[in-house]
Amino acid sequence: MLLRDTHSPTGIHPVSQSKAAWRAMRAGRPLQVLGRPRMAFTTSKAATFPSTQSLEDPLTTTQDHSSAKHSTEVEREVEQETYDWAKQWYPLAFVEDLDPKVPHPVELLGERLVLWRDADKQWRCFQDKCPHRLAPLSEGRIEPSDGTLMCSYHGWRFDGEGKCTDIPQSLDAKANAAACSNPRSCAISHPTQVLQGKVWVFGEGGSRAFIDSAAVKPALLEDLEDTYPPREKNGGEDCFFAGGHYARDLPYAWSTLMENLADPSHVNFSHHNVVGDRTVDQTMKIVSKEPSKTVPSIKDTFKMAVTSFDDKARDYQTFDMEFVAPCLVKWGIPPWGVGIKHGYMPMYMIPTGPGRSKILWCMLLPTSSMPAPAKLMQRLTPKWLQHISITPQVLDGDTGLLHGQEVAVSKEAEKDLNRLYYMPAQADRFVAAYRKWLAGRGGGGPLPMPETSELQAQPQLLDRYSQHTQNCPSCSRAVQVFTALRIVTAALAAVCAMGIASTLAASHPVLGLPAQFAAGGIVLAGAWLWLSKTIQKYYYVPHTHAHA
Repeated sequence: MLLRDTHSPTGIHPVSQSKAAWRAMRAGRPLQVLGRPRMAFTTSKAATFPSTQSLEDPLTTTQDHSSAKHSTEVEREVEQETYDWAKQWYPLAFVEDLDPKVPHPVELLGERLVLWRDADKQWRCFQDKCPHRLAPLSEGRIEPSDGTLMCSYHGWRFDGEGKCTDIPQSLDAKANAAACSNPRSCAISHPTQVLQGKVWVFGEGGSRAFIDSAAVKPALLEDLEDTYPPREKNGGEDCFFAGGHYARDLPYAWSTLMENLADPSHVNFSHHNVVGDRTVDQTMKIVSKEPSKTVPSIKDTFKMAVTSFDDKARDYQTFDMEFVAPCLVKWGIPPWGVGIKHGYMPMYMIPTGPGRSKILWCMLLPTSSMPAPAKLMQRLTPKWLQHISITPQVLDGDTGLLHGQEVAVSKEAEKDLNRLYYMPAQADRFVAAYRKWLAGRGGGGPLPMPETSELQAQPQLLDRYSQHTQNCPSCSRAVQVFTALRIVTAALAAVCAMGIASTLAASHPVLGLPAQFAAGGIVLAGAWLWLSKTIQKYYYVPHTHAHA
């Protein structure tokens, strides 16, 4: 249900607008947003699509000979070389989520790293180990006097290039200079750049990595400029975040996350009453398309058009899905509502470690897509509210299913998932194409799959605090403020209770005073309950599909 807001020109609260966008994008329900209903991506089983061949090979279709030719070329490349996951760029964080005054621990391809901003206000990335005795540099501090990164174990300092600038244990200045000039004193640095509002890090570190990284293009949104705030290329419009942006660590593998994001047909079921509706019949036609020639590697990119049919509107709707190795899945947003001409939903998937991944999500719409007051309301909605609304519920709905899937797969003797899975429907075409690429040229994936033999408890799987809150400055600050307010409301409620007792015990009680204390206590109790419920959303919210 949409939250109504009398102050919004659309009559819809900004958080509900985000929810509406999710529904229209991912679930396929007719939706009234900024005007008359437009069909989204839902189709009826009675819908009649143009004739298609039986889905024996999920990669080819008689409707698109150029795409079949492209697939054949990719298969030839697979025989020649394997994708090098380490020699690629990965966006590890939104810049807005990073505090420049402290170092930030991150993980990429099973390696612990540290992000920090140096004296020149450049974001840097080192391997998270001091060359002295391998203590974590992420536990260090950024020295205000010179902007160096100081190891908290023995005080060694490093500049933005990784060069050691001071070893406090040296006997004198000459010994200090000699020790610092030794290459063994340097931190191991990874190439880093800031593009489209994210900090990108190269998968390999060391001096050679700076040469290799210069020849590799990151998987950017090719429709947008490299700068931030986002703006379309070729004189296009400025874009704004519909529903903000969201980052979260996930307790399942990169390959599992990618499979999930490449699957539009799961939304109505996994996310019923959040952004989907399981009561809606859904079929889809998915056809391969030729990828853009501007992507980093055509042979490591595949693009498909998803066509759906709304039985009520009797109208077709098509949107594009694209995978750009090593980390981007992009959903195109087709026209919907009044004024929404197009948009973008990029989802970046980071292989953090074996059986672990991270997602960076956002939805971008051109500024002309909504009236100025509606955009203002969106921008005024605080991040701490956006981050406990729709997106975490969507991820919670998937996590238990994907974890259970990994446990089941780990116990199977057959490890070729295209053989293990039974995928007869067109809705699985993108997943089948991805799995075929991953098993071939992808070399099985960026990291080995761990042996996942036991199911984890839901509070551990859906631990929002460790997966998001503690790393998000807006949410962690909100928890601190709400916790303090909860203490204050409890104290004031106790004062009201004592006031009632003392007034009633008085020999001449003031008329009406007990009722005033009681009313105040009720209001404070309600505030305490609201604060408690809100705080809990930053830690863990149970999710049961059977009760959704």
